[in-house]
Amino acid sequence: MRRILPIFLIAALVSGLIYAPLCRAQDETGTKPQDPEVKVEVVGLSIAKGDPNDKFDRSVVRGLPRGTALHFAITDKTRFFTRFEKESAKIELFTDQKGTDLLKPSALNKAKMGLLPSVSDDHHTAMFSMTAPQTPAPGAKEIHFRGKVVVETGVDEKTEEQKRLLLKEGSEITVGPCLFKIKNIQAFGENNLQITLTSDKSHSAIKTIEFIGADGKKIKTRKTGQSSVGWDKNKTYDLYYSLTKEKEKGPKDKTAPKGAEKMMSELVTVRITYFTKVDKLEVPIDVKVGLGL
Repeated sequence: MRRILPIFLIAALVSGLIYAPLCRAQDETGTKPQDPEVKVEVVGLSIAKGDPNDKFDRSVVRGLPRGTALHFAITDKTRFFTRFEKESAKIELFTDQKGTDLLKPSALNKAKMGLLPSVSDDHHTAMFSMTAPQTPAPGAKEIHFRGKVVVETGVDEKTEEQKRLLLKEGSEITVGPCLFKIKNIQAFGENNLQITLTSDKSHSAIKTIEFIGADGKKIKTRKTGQSSVGWDKNKTYDLYYSLTKEKEKGPKDKTAPKGAEKMMSELVTVRITYFTKVDKLEVPIDVKVGLGL
């Protein structure tokens, strides 16, 4: 496991904001960071009082967690983040400058990492929240947070190809870290296909998926989104791609298939680049954030 020296953050006071973007991370330890490529940033803050009449101990603001939440982004253009190791997240300190212990449990809540840590589409930014059940004291102007998170990163890149794939619903992609099926395919316009790939295993280790036409030329491939449904072993993962075929030049044969129709009638090659191993990056965080209240 790699470890980054603590990064100390101070956010400028943000007047009148309850949920607002804050300042970029600054290294004020006087020590050169072990891993200068890694940037930690506080990107948001939310504060909501608990609802004394709610039997589930929720906040009075629906959609926000009870208490205080800090929202972070970790960015590193040299690494490929795959997922957070939630069980390794740790909160050591969460207070305001008046000494209020924001970690004090409420009836049903305790301090924790937020429910939905996520990774950006390019896998270079990992986003997460840290929540505590209590709110700062009246007149408090600063929150101090100290803790750590562990992010998994892909290493040992590998590329595999599967030839003679027919782009139709039900076709299987058997190379790479998980089995995919083409769940849905639709033609949009003359030269574009929208494809949904589905799997019962996480695709977090996949770096890129490319398609090569029967003519040996790359088909312009763009990932348009991803989603997952279910829990644990019953979870399914979908990836959404847009495939665009370049318009053919020269005389046109009106009887021959073209564009999207041609892509679905030819056998293509799919090329998947993925990571075969996982490294763990430990990121200690020590932040002071102004409330501006």
